[in-house]
Amino acid sequence: MDLGRKVQVPDYLSRYYESSIGPFVSLSDLPPEEAVALQEKIRREGEVFASQRKADYLTPRRALEGKVRELFAAGSIT
Repeated sequence: MDLGRKVQVPDYLSRYYESSIGPFVSLSDLPPEEAVALQEKIRREGEVFASQRKADYLTPRRALEGKVRELFAAGSIT
């Protein structure tokens, strides 16, 4: 994805989390099969904000995370 310009990235990061679970717990830390199973469980239970995500949420998430890693490694973002 070439935008023809560098993307301006904010100097801060916002991370929302469920207070009952705590910060820095991420589906991305799990193997893909476990992440899918946990996301489906979260959706079925419907008790937290993440339960509102679409069934295919992890597919674009992993693609975007890969793109961010690629851009970072290329020096496009710091």
